[in-house]
Amino acid sequence: MPLLRGARIRELALTGCVLPGLAADTAQIDGRLVLSRCRLTGPLILTRTQIHSDLDLRDTVITVPGAEVISAVHLIAGGDVLCTNLAVRGTFRCSGAAISGEFDLEGASLRNPDGHALDAYHVQITEDFTFHPGFCAEGQIILSGATVAAAIGFCGARLNNAGDVALEAIDVNVARNFDLGHGSASTAASNSTAAASARSSASAMPR
Repeated sequence: MPLLRGARIRELALTGCVLPGLAADTAQIDGRLVLSRCRLTGPLILTRTQIHSDLDLRDTVITVPGAEVISAVHLIAGGDVLCTNLAVRGTFRCSGAAISGEFDLEGASLRNPDGHALDAYHVQITEDFTFHPGFCAEGQIILSGATVAAAIGFCGARLNNAGDVALEAIDVNVARNFDLGHGSASTAASNSTAAASARSSASAMPR
């Protein structure tokens, strides 16, 4: 696995690569970190990494079943986090991340049926947090404590967590709207959308 722990890099672009994982925790990247169209067979570790521009994971596949596939706890991104069509088998953990742009998961597929598919506890996002259209998750999505200065959109997304709540969004702070849409959340129970909504507490932030 490439080890860039604590490195200071102007920009890192690894488009289209096949990697056994990447450890860049606590690294400082002055520009973008581009891992689009990559295939990783080990974890992507970005814990406390500082990226001054975008993190680009578009069309990337990361497979480490039953493990923490992406660890981006307390990540700081000065631009967008682009995860369009990202495919993850395991947990995507970005709790405490601060993103000065949008967090785009349009078309992404996150699968961890025995645990958390996405742990975005207490994330801070200055633009939209987008899960639609085409987003699909198997396992629990955690957004509790998130602060989003624009909107959260799940319209058309498919969430599945057999026998449990698919979406936990307690004490979420959203400046605009929190759109669950029609059929956006599902579990094994027929009333799953209501269950997800009942666990949510979205409130308006001051403009």
